[in-house]
Amino acid sequence: MWWSEHWRAAAGRARIFLLLGLVGLGACGLEPVYGNRNGMTMRHELAGIQIAAIEDRIGREVRNNLIDRLTPFGAPDQPRYRLDVTLEQMTIPLAIQLDDRITRFNLTLMASFSLLDLDSGTAVYIDSVRAVGSYNVVESEYATVVSQQDAGDRAAREVSNEITALLVVYFSRQDNDG
Repeated sequence: MWWSEHWRAAAGRARIFLLLGLVGLGACGLEPVYGNRNGMTMRHELAGIQIAAIEDRIGREVRNNLIDRLTPFGAPDQPRYRLDVTLEQMTIPLAIQLDDRITRFNLTLMASFSLLDLDSGTAVYIDSVRAVGSYNVVESEYATVVSQQDAGDRAAREVSNEITALLVVYFSRQDNDG
């Protein structure tokens, strides 16, 4: 009997703290990133970006990831912006054995990007991001190649996530300034 009364009292206190927390959260000035602002949603703003082609296999991975994040319902009919991305890839030895064999590499993928306003033809936002993926060198050449491609895919995914996040921040600031 005593336990049920104790749990009811604890549940009542938890509800009060939850309500107080929600009230305080509403006053903190934070707003949802993908929520409505000035009649537009962030998803609608991002969906107006045309993503230019990027060369090589990792470039296609970055572009495909960006398409999935920015324009999941297809290319915009009348794009407002164009996103140009330039990639630079470096492979750096990480683990060198006593017999000078390299057994681990870091694959660094650096992406410079610019968001161009198609009406004015000017770059409205320029930035860069970087991601690192590691892979092992093993006796099987095929396994090493697959491991290297997987590291590149992971780095491409991370680069596209960071570009998307920076674009969201850019558009959020534009909404707040405008």
